[in-house]
Amino acid sequence: MERTIQSSIKRQKVSDNTSSIDRLSAASPDDVLCHILSFLPTKSSVSTSILARRWRFLWTHVPNLNFGIETLFISRRKSFSEIITRVMFLHKVQSLNTFRLSRFVCCSEHEIETWITTVMSRHVKNLVINLGNNHIKFHECLFTSKILVDLRLDCCLFFHLNGTVCLPSLKKLHLCSIQLDGDETFPHLISGCPVLEELIIEKIINQKMVSFSISSPTIKRLKVAFQLGIWRSGCRLQIDCPALRYLQLQLCLFDDLVSAQKLTSLIEADIRYKVHREVEDDYDNLSVLNFIDTLCSVNCLKFSSAKSFTNRPFVDQGRPIRRFNNLTKLELVADWFFLVKFLENAENLEVLIIREGHGMHKKPKNWIEPFQQVPKCISSHLRTITIDGFGFTEPEFDMVKYILRNAEVLNKMEIYFIPPSGPKVKNEALKRISLFHRGSEACQLVIYRDPLRNKL
Repeated sequence: MERTIQSSIKRQKVSDNTSSIDRLSAASPDDVLCHILSFLPTKSSVSTSILARRWRFLWTHVPNLNFGIETLFISRRKSFSEIITRVMFLHKVQSLNTFRLSRFVCCSEHEIETWITTVMSRHVKNLVINLGNNHIKFHECLFTSKILVDLRLDCCLFFHLNGTVCLPSLKKLHLCSIQLDGDETFPHLISGCPVLEELIIEKIINQKMVSFSISSPTIKRLKVAFQLGIWRSGCRLQIDCPALRYLQLQLCLFDDLVSAQKLTSLIEADIRYKVHREVEDDYDNLSVLNFIDTLCSVNCLKFSSAKSFTNRPFVDQGRPIRRFNNLTKLELVADWFFLVKFLENAENLEVLIIREGHGMHKKPKNWIEPFQQVPKCISSHLRTITIDGFGFTEPEFDMVKYILRNAEVLNKMEIYFIPPSGPKVKNEALKRISLFHRGSEACQLVIYRDPLRNKL
């Protein structure tokens, strides 16, 4: 009796699901259903063919093909490549919106080239290829497409460009774990993308390169991340992108690693220097400062570097003063030499965030009060300050005291202590800071005992 009831319930559920599917089918035209299916992995899209007669071949009209790890589980009797080949054979769309291939099993170079050539013949607009460190030479059609808008290549270990590059519609280019075969390969690629707006470069591999040049009059967003061990020490990165509005760099610190010009349109920048040697080098410091000065037009800046600037007279000597008049928000994970530099030269700074990077709480803070009058940003613009990683050193107390005393329009100062800190030390620090004179009567001082924002 119990089994009969359970069977009845199951039949009712199946009936309800079928009714729901039928109602969805009846209320929606095919193009709407295909649009819904386009958001699913191809495996899930193909699986809908068992729902009803109308759904049997509906997936073949979906404008997106997305092959990932889930494709492996469609059938135990067929290989990954057989599944992809079969799906692409049955697929009827002649103008593909997106083709995504994430290869997690062994496929031959011939199969990969055949798939890419096929989708290029179907005028694909967005192409995402992860070849899993496969050695492959792409067909010329990949770099002569008039339709391609977004191209992302990941783990294509050897990247050869011998022929013409003509991508008149390409707006986004993402290259990750690519090994270039010479200094001119990348400039040759970029020169063939006349409307490129976004460029992301990660883990470019080349131990023989002397220079890496990024020059484009149209790029608006640029992200570059190099890694030690796959990038040649001393190779110079040169940026010439006058239309650039957003810049993110993750760099290993070597002599004169990066230079930039014509960044007058830049609004936001995120610069991270990774230090891989402990020897103090004044010319390294000077190189960093010269590059930072080229960012003088930014509104929002994040700057991170574990490099110490102990020889301030050298790096200041004979240097022209660069004003950061547009800078309103600054996030700093660096030697406090930069803190003083920006306070003195960013007159309109409103939001200041000071963070402690890995191991930086053990280094001297290098806080020196501004030499002449109180910086204009402190006295008339600075409204919010966050100190994330207060280490109870005297330079830190001196900096907080100076800013609280001179910040006349400050609304809020938040301080987070570095854990672990005993309650006695924290309470003494809280008492000491709370007694500092405040130039702004409206200033709210909030001190947290840990990064979870638990107040003292």
